[in-house]
Amino acid sequence: MKTLYLLILLLCVICSEFSTVCGQNVIVRLDQIRCSRRCSRLSKSRAAGCCDLYKICCNSSQ
Repeated sequence: MKTLYLLILLLCVICSEFSTVCGQNVIVRLDQIRCSRRCSRLSKSRAAGCCDLYKICCNSSQ
């Protein structure tokens, strides 16, 4: 579980550094699909936390 959160935080740093890339709809959508697949493997409560963290991260960097 910690590894998953670390990966999301790493993605957040990358998104922050390259905000123009993160803002492209196709790339953002692919990242959302990846997040959904990872989160769906976890319990529902943990999945919600994972995807909320991802959304906050990438929405704030756009």
